[in-house]
Amino acid sequence: MTPAELRGLRTRLGWSRERAAGQIGISPRALAYYEDGVNSRGTTLIAVPRPVALAMLAVHFAIEVGAETGTVATPSEGEFYTASEVEKL
Repeated sequence: MTPAELRGLRTRLGWSRERAAGQIGISPRALAYYEDGVNSRGTTLIAVPRPVALAMLAVHFAIEVGAETGTVATPSEGEFYTASEVEKL
């Protein structure tokens, strides 16, 4: 996953960096580095680290599938939402 693709997933969810970072278990600063394509040392990233990419995809698809089936569980909260509640997230 590229930094632009990571940013695209987050923006499609309508989430701030803070919220997305909390959902996938990293700091907002780390998410900013990954979305901007650099690490904390200023080294350019070619790809987002696999665990970060997989976590963001899991959150994204949980919400996408949940919207179709009527329920979704958020990974960090373990709570279930109805489709109408998901639209408000």
